[in-house]
Amino acid sequence: MKIYVFTGPTLAPSEARAYLDATYLPPAAQGDVYSATLDRPVAIGIIDGYFERVPAVWHKEVLWAMSQGIHVLGSASMGALRAAELAAFGMEGVGAIYEAFARGELEDDDEVAVAHRPPDDGYKACSEAMVNVRSTLRAAAAAGAVDEGTRDALERIAKRLFYAERTWPLLLEAGRAEGLPRETLEALRAFLPRGRVDQKRLDAIAMLEQMSARFAGAVKPKAVRYRFQHTNAWEHARRAAERRSADATATDSAGAPVPDEALAEELRLAGTGTYQSFAARASDKQRLLAAHGASSAALAEAVLPEQELLRWYFEEQLGQPVPDDLAAYAHRVGFEDVNALRRALALELLYVQWTGRGPRTDRGD
Repeated sequence: MKIYVFTGPTLAPSEARAYLDATYLPPAAQGDVYSATLDRPVAIGIIDGYFERVPAVWHKEVLWAMSQGIHVLGSASMGALRAAELAAFGMEGVGAIYEAFARGELEDDDEVAVAHRPPDDGYKACSEAMVNVRSTLRAAAAAGAVDEGTRDALERIAKRLFYAERTWPLLLEAGRAEGLPRETLEALRAFLPRGRVDQKRLDAIAMLEQMSARFAGAVKPKAVRYRFQHTNAWEHARRAAERRSADATATDSAGAPVPDEALAEELRLAGTGTYQSFAARASDKQRLLAAHGASSAALAEAVLPEQELLRWYFEEQLGQPVPDDLAAYAHRVGFEDVNALRRALALELLYVQWTGRGPRTDRGD
């Protein structure tokens, strides 16, 4: 029986297989759920999905999957969000996080969002989800490690942090800076190694266990009460997903794979567009940069003084002011830090100078 599950930073496939025999796919982006339906699985589970630098799973592709008789379940992260939003149409949510969204206790995407490493590093999470912070602080309060007032204060501080910077060391330091009791913060620090609650992981496992029990034998197709509407927007998105599925592994003109990071960097600079256009431009850029010996960061950063480079990209190419908070902008579009953004812009300038091709300007920020 064919089952597909989208996962990543919440639960590694190597761990997930202990709970459910399924085909495990990377975090879902827009079009991925539709592409999965083409293989006619009996069920699709969504745990992780992209939020900001890659277009997120579209509600309509979930509705399409269910209209084709495919059971769709969600938990933990993007899956919990979409399940709460589409519960009235038949998408099934599992776990405490889904239930909190469904009751309206949680509303923001940043409650489940985390920064994570690239695919070749297993999508390892680099920050802590707000839902995990809340669950851990509740557990710490129940264990007497923190009092209720400190717990509430730490929740407020954590919520103010940008999701990619939300880590326990930073949260404890921010709590100290705001005058929270030092002894209480140290008690919490001692509690964390054994007491930290990974609610996202717990919910993901709960969904997999439920799917294992429900889809072990003969299963009736999913029945829905709505009539799926084939709009122009849907047909455009469907065709784009099919093109991407047909070319899932990007290659250059010689048939060699284009590095994942090169594709990701192109997407960060471009914002929107087709997968094929990203792959082609990334391949061409990598070839030209290598041919000119400009792969090193040192050469790239020598192209223009920093402020001139920023003005060239933001003002001349994108037609917008240079962001006041460059670090926040870099995080928002998916770069690891400001240095990574600067290097990408310098390499982009070299590429434009050599080819005469302007950068793509359809980000829409």
